Amino acid sequence: MNKTTRPNSWRLLGVVVLAITLSWASMTFAAVGPFKEVNGRVVIEAENYHFKTTNGKKRDFYLFPNTSAPKPDPDGPHTSGASNGKYLEILPDTRVTHDDPLIPNVNLFASGSNAPQLHYKVKISNSGRYYVWARVYSTGPEDNGVHVGYDGKWPTSGTAMQWCTGKNKWTWSSQRRLPENHCGVPLGIYLDLTAGEHTIMFGMREDGFEFDRFLLVKDRTYRPTGAGPAESPRTDGGGTPTNEAPTVNAGPDQAVQLSAPANLNGSAYDDGLPSNNLTTTWRKVSGPGIVKFGNVSALNTTATFSLKGFYVLSLAASDGVLSTSDRIGINVRTTNPDPVNQAPAVNAGPDQTIGISEMAALSGSASDDGKPNNTLTTTWSKVSGPGNVTVENKSALKTRASFSAEGFYVLQLSADDGALKSSDRVGINVSGQVTQEGAFVQSGQNGLVVFEAESNQENISSADHDWIKVNKPANFSGSGAMEAIPDQGERIVATRVRQSPHLEFKVSFVETGRHFVWIRGLAQGNDNSLHVGLGGKTFETARNITLPVVSDWRWNNTSNGNHASINVTRKGIQTVDLWMREDGLIVDKIILTTDPTYEPSGKGPAESPFSDGGSSDIAFNQGNDDQGFAVMETENYDTNKAAGAHKWTEVYVPSNISGNAAMSALPDIGARINKNYTANSPSLNFKVKFVKTGRHYIWLRGLASGNDNSCHVGLDGSGIVTSQRMEFPISRNLVWTGRVNGNVAYIDVTKTGTHTINVWMREDGLTLDKILITINPDYVPTGSGPVESVRK
Repeated sequence: MNKTTRPNSWRLLGVVVLAITLSWASMTFAAVGPFKEVNGRVVIEAENYHFKTTNGKKRDFYLFPNTSAPKPDPDGPHTSGASNGKYLEILPDTRVTHDDPLIPNVNLFASGSNAPQLHYKVKISNSGRYYVWARVYSTGPEDNGVHVGYDGKWPTSGTAMQWCTGKNKWTWSSQRRLPENHCGVPLGIYLDLTAGEHTIMFGMREDGFEFDRFLLVKDRTYRPTGAGPAESPRTDGGGTPTNEAPTVNAGPDQAVQLSAPANLNGSAYDDGLPSNNLTTTWRKVSGPGIVKFGNVSALNTTATFSLKGFYVLSLAASDGVLSTSDRIGINVRTTNPDPVNQAPAVNAGPDQTIGISEMAALSGSASDDGKPNNTLTTTWSKVSGPGNVTVENKSALKTRASFSAEGFYVLQLSADDGALKSSDRVGINVSGQVTQEGAFVQSGQNGLVVFEAESNQENISSADHDWIKVNKPANFSGSGAMEAIPDQGERIVATRVRQSPHLEFKVSFVETGRHFVWIRGLAQGNDNSLHVGLGGKTFETARNITLPVVSDWRWNNTSNGNHASINVTRKGIQTVDLWMREDGLIVDKIILTTDPTYEPSGKGPAESPFSDGGSSDIAFNQGNDDQGFAVMETENYDTNKAAGAHKWTEVYVPSNISGNAAMSALPDIGARINKNYTANSPSLNFKVKFVKTGRHYIWLRGLASGNDNSCHVGLDGSGIVTSQRMEFPISRNLVWTGRVNGNVAYIDVTKTGTHTINVWMREDGLTLDKILITINPDYVPTGSGPVESVRK
């Protein structure tokens, strides 16, 4: 980058003169007037700063492409995909991993006030809260943060803007890093700006930070995509942004009485090009009578009608070159004594942050006045986001959704009373955390199994509560602890645990019987209890496990005054559940032991070993009779192997599942795998100890609600023609199938001993509940089938 330096001075408080050396990029100064905010939005390319300063530090913002930028720059240039093929990077980049030396005020700045800075002048016409979005390229954990301020101030709401997702590509974010949530809170970065001219500042937090462009927007629901909108014009006409057509919303459909006017509430937005002149016009498109508008040019006006019937009105917006329109339907009825139908009221619930392996718990609400037919239908849909979204029950207010890719999603909940519709939106931030497969293995001494709370394999949110990883207070065990947030005094009784956020841990049990529970945690007030269960079920003896209210970590094992315990009835892999009872509690570590006299101290024993397949000598045991049953609940797999964005995922619907859960191939995006499925398809794998050889017939219990009705079954990792593409009839209920292309499905077992039964996904969306293997060719299972085989 060609640079010159010029001395400049500011008078501070009328008496102090401060000399600052500024580096200017000559190619970006065709005009230097402030960028104009138009209708609540400002968009600026990072390289078009008005000035920058190093504040005397050893780092600076360098323009790319650049052949003479300082070294080191470990990840090289990323001009491909950058807007206009240009971006800024803070160099030199000396801290690439967490293990590299951290030097305060050299390669990491806690505040933007004394850091290298970029300054951008803006002119705000509409005062209010502006959410800050920035487009950044991050390749690791130590190049993904920056500070935002304005007019020499660095507010908390601009501190530590963060990118955890979207690595190795240009990605938009508006998240603020918090001590308890390092990946950031969505829409946590914002500035409260009054009308007039301001200077927006970006201050270095980490070196290696790569910056393409940013925008300020008042609309909280707005989500930039791609490279984002065109750059805003300057007050002096500089720059050459592209004119974009206006966006228009005519408002929701209505029903009114003939004797009353319709209140029209439209909205329109434009980028201010070419002449910052936006005109709007209402007109009648269709309808039986004459329509009179209070003000045909006003966004918010009234309309009266000469005859009853259905009318379509249009709101058009023009910037002088490009125009756009939107339509609204109005049902005009004759006067009657009944109240006018009101549109439903809808709330999609709070924004959330989840891991890529987790499901979002959607908790919407909707109400209506019962008109016109006392019916109300609700529907969840995807508005935006980088991947596919699968909603378990699109019509249910409270349901769950899974996501095929990390990033920010907007989902919409719509309600329709048959005449009028309303909707609300919720933002879901999906991080790239990957759930580890396998289980913690129980040891023989004291029957101990130990796991850190943050080592959970599933973290399931519920309503507006979550478990989040925290690094407080000091002296925690492992890499952190888990806190139930927000702390609002919420309490959830054990009979409603399905409504509670919970953590899941897979444990490979080698002993059965009573297991005593110990919890290491911190109760800061009356938020001092939780529930523990097994396989999705609670135990009376492990409810309300209560910790003492103290200022540091404590071990406790008390449930309603007794020693907390759960009963393990079989060996093998099972899921230990930890449910929130009171928000605000922090949990550090969990211990299960068969020794009632055992008592931990300090940080407790080390975490149990983790195996990706559980204990190798544990398997489902085939019955040694004329049926030769081997029966497995699908959720009790030995291993669950994902492939790409797809994975067999635990679900709890329909209500008549056998066991504690079922497994669904998600996300449901219409994928199908026939070729090389043993290598390319997600699989569930079950170890079975066969005591009989010869032909074994395969039955599956599952649910296929559409064309997602088949899967492959194999033996010891090999596909078998006679058990591949097992098909289910399309049904809304769980059914059994034992067919392949109309023929009986079977495998041939050539020797006794332990083998692995494989179930590969063929079509996503299929739900599997149970697997049954038998040597009886005439056997046909009914209902939920026989009980699960012994596993030992």
